[in-house]
Amino acid sequence: MKTTLVIATNRPSQLQQFMAKWQPLPWDDTIVVFDMDTPPEGVREICTADVEHPAKLLCREDIPERLRQVIATGDSAIKSLGFLHAVGRGADMVVVLDADCFPTPAPGSYTHLTLPTPPPWRR
Repeated sequence: MKTTLVIATNRPSQLQQFMAKWQPLPWDDTIVVFDMDTPPEGVREICTADVEHPAKLLCREDIPERLRQVIATGDSAIKSLGFLHAVGRGADMVVVLDADCFPTPAPGSYTHLTLPTPPPWRR
């Protein structure tokens, strides 16, 4: 069974920390979706740092023309692009995590970045 992780984010520094903390990767394939027109500088390097398991990097420019009215941007719907590519790459199971979810010593649990209350974008 091939398991693919889809990570949707817009924070390069958080992605780098995510990739480091999840080593060795407990899934077979990784797809990173940046909700931006083009990926920020340095993101391609983060995605290819693990030479044995490089992550596939996608952004808004990768949305097929015929789906631009279907796959929303600016919210969590951008993850749909990752699902589309995961299935196209042969995934039997797709797991979705945000880049601020980290493993903990307890099997099957994770931690989440604590944001100020309320989050800055809701003030």
